[in-house]
Amino acid sequence: MKFSRFGTDFLLLPLRMQYKAKRKQSLLWYNLAYHALIDEWNEETLIRYANSYEIFNQKDIRNLLNLISSPTYSTTAFSYKLGSNLIKNKYGEFPSIKNFRNLLVNPILPSDLL
Repeated sequence: MKFSRFGTDFLLLPLRMQYKAKRKQSLLWYNLAYHALIDEWNEETLIRYANSYEIFNQKDIRNLLNLISSPTYSTTAFSYKLGSNLIKNKYGEFPSIKNFRNLLVNPILPSDLL
């Protein structure tokens, strides 16, 4: 193998970094909605907070702020994060194929995931 001296971790590094960035994105979306709606942070404070994640440009941050200013999208941010946590607590970070299929095919209530 060409990269054998680096081991498989070297090959998986980009995927791990993408995964971490994706997790930060959903966390930022939830946190921005929470701070905007519950803590009533102003736009400047929200932008400064979003910049602390260091993976989003100003255009993306402004788009997120526009989304969470809508009651529909801000409640979606809460629901998505809470639902994701319920699924991860029940099935782990990566559900098996059987469990994933079950989540997609069968109607499931939040109480089924507790």
